[in-house]
Amino acid sequence: HGRLAFYHALSKITFVVKMGNGFSESEFLFNSGTNIRLENFYTKNTLFNIAMGEFTGAYSGEVIQTMAQSGSAATGYTLEALVMPTTDLSTAVKGDIDFTIAHNHYQLSKADLLEKINEAGKTDYLADGKRLKPGVNYIFTLTIGKTGVDNITATVLEWETVNANELKPSNAK
Repeated sequence: HGRLAFYHALSKITFVVKMGNGFSESEFLFNSGTNIRLENFYTKNTLFNIAMGEFTGAYSGEVIQTMAQSGSAATGYTLEALVMPTTDLSTAVKGDIDFTIAHNHYQLSKADLLEKINEAGKTDYLADGKRLKPGVNYIFTLTIGKTGVDNITATVLEWETVNANELKPSNAK
């Protein structure tokens, strides 16, 4: 009998979007067919080294138009995306995180997210103090007001560890 150990090779970004000042529940909605758009986050790599368990090729990015979404205006929206580790969060380009709620347009930079990770004291979950690490879920709670982003907080967690029981197949000899 043997056991296999599996680790997440990607990074996970989760946004929890909560209603802030100036909105009513009925209007706190993403524009039809949209939610948070991510730009300049690594989403591709040309080579995965199975023995090392890491990406070793060249990274590239593409726009993630919509993230997986659940929730409601009343409870807050939870949006998730998988991205490649090593994405650099230090760039201050507004629009790398882009969304529209009730026809109000909001733009954040990756550096805005990095600042919140630093404020939360979670820099040990970053490579070189600025790059995403594999196997980590970066959770950002955004409180969105009608005239701007009211507040951003960061929580950083190890990605879910799943333990499985060892089973002996019924047809094993």
